[in-house]
Amino acid sequence: MAEYNRGLNVGFAAGVGFVLGLFAGALMGMLYTPKPGAELRRELKERGTEYYEKGKEAVDTAMEKAREGIEVGRKRVTEIAEKVAERVEDIKSAVSKAAEAGEEQAEEVKPE
Repeated sequence: MAEYNRGLNVGFAAGVGFVLGLFAGALMGMLYTPKPGAELRRELKERGTEYYEKGKEAVDTAMEKAREGIEVGRKRVTEIAEKVAERVEDIKSAVSKAAEAGEEQAEEVKPE
């Protein structure tokens, strides 16, 4: 299990590094293009806003999926807890009946 988690961490770090490198490369490409300063700033602002919106949408989507997953998990836990409670009651009832039967047999065998 630890090996699996370590693999996930390495994969996640590689993905983050790739995305950061992509953004850094795009920024450097924009800075080295022969454009006037005002046009470059406008383009940087537009792209920054665009990336911000995309990131915000991705976070919102991930949060919604997480909420849905939590709700499904809660429902499942509730269902399991109800089944366990029913089973416990069944076992208590069976033990109680067995104890009563044992007491009755003990009374029958008891010497007077």
